[in-house]
Amino acid sequence: MNRRIFNRLIALVALAAVALSTSAKAHNADRQHRPPRLTTEFGLLGGASYSWMTTSHRPEGMSADFRVSPSVGASLMFRLNIGKVFAMQPEITYNYSTIKIIDNDIDFKSKVKCNTVQVPVLLSLNIAMVRISAGPVFTLMDDPYYMVQNTKSYFGALYPTVTYTAGLAVRIIRHLVIDLRYYGQFGERKSTNAYIHNLDMPQAFEFKTSHSSLQLRIGYAF
Repeated sequence: MNRRIFNRLIALVALAAVALSTSAKAHNADRQHRPPRLTTEFGLLGGASYSWMTTSHRPEGMSADFRVSPSVGASLMFRLNIGKVFAMQPEITYNYSTIKIIDNDIDFKSKVKCNTVQVPVLLSLNIAMVRISAGPVFTLMDDPYYMVQNTKSYFGALYPTVTYTAGLAVRIIRHLVIDLRYYGQFGERKSTNAYIHNLDMPQAFEFKTSHSSLQLRIGYAF
């Protein structure tokens, strides 16, 4: 082979190697500085929860017992995944539950019906299929009532405007979501509730309550 041609081939190979190396470095740098990929999910979940209630500041003479029944509800979920690890997940949830008022001293029983709409706003950490989430919960609707002598009477809101939740979820078989979550209230924020056992009472029994619950939901995400 002509030496001049050989030298030219060597020069071309060297130039090609430099070009490929520069291109690879630029691609890696671009990947490093590229913002995280954003993806979205929508989901509909339903389930049940077990709730419990504590009372305080009970007035003298109040002997009623309150028994919280398991609740049922549904949630509409929107999830914004920021890369593969982090996510933000706002939801809108509806729950229906009941509380039995039992006062054996005066032979009074009634059922408080509770319809609640809340908006959890969660920050989430993804570890493989597992999602660890926590965040504040904003209460939009909360107006429980019960019947006294065939008249509707309001029990008072069960939740402060802002509470909190934390939990674990897994997404399996691509679209199936199983979510276990704890709902609680901040210690200094309690609700004020009241009840009467007849319409002629001059003053209702007023007291403070605090609610907590453990919720299991199963749903479909896409």
